[in-house]
Amino acid sequence: MLRVYFESDGYSEQVATFQSEDLYISMLPYLLKLAKAQGFDRVTESNEEDWVQAASYYLSGSDVEAQVERIASEEHQDEMIDYVEGVTVWEPLENSFTCAKFLDAVGYKG
Repeated sequence: MLRVYFESDGYSEQVATFQSEDLYISMLPYLLKLAKAQGFDRVTESNEEDWVQAASYYLSGSDVEAQVERIASEEHQDEMIDYVEGVTVWEPLENSFTCAKFLDAVGYKG
């Protein structure tokens, strides 16, 4: 998923999200005109990996991305994700995944 921002002098405002990069590219000229009309200097985007959304179905709490990073950096990848410090597993899925199997399931490539 692409998140699109209008930016100017250290200020950024998210204005859109796109599932399709092709659609974003086709809309970019319009977005540039709109940004300039609203006083912004540029249009930027960030690509949120699909693994973040997939992981959010298994993990609870805030900052799912940070939780996945903790799982990925766990020394013992055969450890259950439930026992990784700072990771909160959605209750019905407790004790279902080792770190390695979880990362594979959500498509995390690091």
